[in-house]
Amino acid sequence: MKTEKKSENYSYSIVQDTKEIVSVSASLGADGAFNFNISISEAELYHANSIEVNSEIEKLLEEITAQAKTYIATVN
Repeated sequence: MKTEKKSENYSYSIVQDTKEIVSVSASLGADGAFNFNISISEAELYHANSIEVNSEIEKLLEEITAQAKTYIATVN
């Protein structure tokens, strides 16, 4: 299982072999609010690996939040 950054900012895939299990993305609103989107692509793989996948999702949310806070700090 690995995490891949997609081409867009704040967009990642959690992949096993060649199958995307989960897509995690975020956007930053004009008011500074974070909007997270977590989409499950492969339900069976997700359920079979839920502990590991959820751990990866948690890490990504922390990483995305840190990146966004850095960005906000530089534009304010």
